[in-house]
Amino acid sequence: LALWAAARQNLSPQDPLMGGAETVLGLRAAVSLAGVSDLKYAWEKKLGGGVVEALIGGSPAKMPERFGSASPFELLPFGVEQILIHGARDDIVPFEISQRYYDAAQANGDRVKLVALADAGHFELIAAGSREWMRILQEVMAVVEK
Repeated sequence: LALWAAARQNLSPQDPLMGGAETVLGLRAAVSLAGVSDLKYAWEKKLGGGVVEALIGGSPAKMPERFGSASPFELLPFGVEQILIHGARDDIVPFEISQRYYDAAQANGDRVKLVALADAGHFELIAAGSREWMRILQEVMAVVEK
């Protein structure tokens, strides 16, 4: 959701996900913690046991406009610094999704950093006090201090 919030400026005010709002959030950066940054890819890989299809209401073939509006990958570039933090041992949202997103964001000219946490799975990233949590705080503070 952090990436989508940064990307929503690329949606038209008439897009149903905008709810009629025209306000740009003016974010300086977005930090994604093991984010599902490409909904089509997540659908193809059946991540979460089909939760993406349930969330969107259908497949990419049936609901291309929804996937286009809801997936940060489809909204690139969006000109906001992005930090992707992902556990290399994540078996819920595979690291590969962040790597693919990172490659696409760079290719589209966005400022993006990929932080791979070698010994982390999915939930270590939100465990306050963990070694991984301290690394996340460092990354966030580096953005704040700019």
